[in-house]
Amino acid sequence: MLNRGFHQLRYELLSFVRDPAAIFFTVALPVLMFFFLVSIIGPATVDLRNGISAATYYLPFVLTLGVVAAAFFNTAVQVTTLRELGVLKRLRSTPASPQGMVLAWFGTSLITSLLIVVALLLLARLAYGISIGAAKLPLVALALVLATASFTALGLAITRLIPSEAAALPLANAVVLPLYLCSGLFIPTEEGPAWLRGIGEAFPIRHLAEALLGTVAPHQGGDAIVHLIVLAVWGVVGLLLAIRFFQWTPSRERASAQ
Repeated sequence: MLNRGFHQLRYELLSFVRDPAAIFFTVALPVLMFFFLVSIIGPATVDLRNGISAATYYLPFVLTLGVVAAAFFNTAVQVTTLRELGVLKRLRSTPASPQGMVLAWFGTSLITSLLIVVALLLLARLAYGISIGAAKLPLVALALVLATASFTALGLAITRLIPSEAAALPLANAVVLPLYLCSGLFIPTEEGPAWLRGIGEAFPIRHLAEALLGTVAPHQGGDAIVHLIVLAVWGVVGLLLAIRFFQWTPSRERASAQ
């Protein structure tokens, strides 16, 4: 299974690097977003977070946006596209195992997420003097692996709700964009309505951002272990839903069979 998974991972990575648009929107876009956010806001501080700089505040939140895009968004869109083109159906008739394919999708998400994290941390260190201490790096690595696994599983699960290749992009956006806002990725929600904060705290995006915030801003982000547990719970939920509802055949074939 591992050998087949590594073979499939190689195929997925080659497909990714041969698509310049995918590389730009997945890796370069979060870096540019962080740069422009900090450039626009300048030296302002986020008083709701004890006066930390805007660059320090937005770094973990843009990191979160990048990881979610790489793991959840890309998985949902790409796997739906493969399903609707009939690729998944053909692959299932080959020696490629479902477990190996899932490992390949996770590996692709993890490598892409790692590229985003490294690029953003380098920019933050070189341009704004923000760094993560060596003692915090294991927490960052754990959060990255756990979040990537969780959001990849959720991306696989939501493909059941996507009826066609054309609907993959708008439906994935419809899911993540409201959660970005509720989770405070762009605007702090501490003084917003309680129901808005409640929605953000119920979903994993907020918890990944808070766990990462504690690595760059001391005494911020709350208890990282609690945030990681919430991420793990959502990962288990996503995996169980994917196992139960994942579809390998194009929706047109399922509709004609009914």
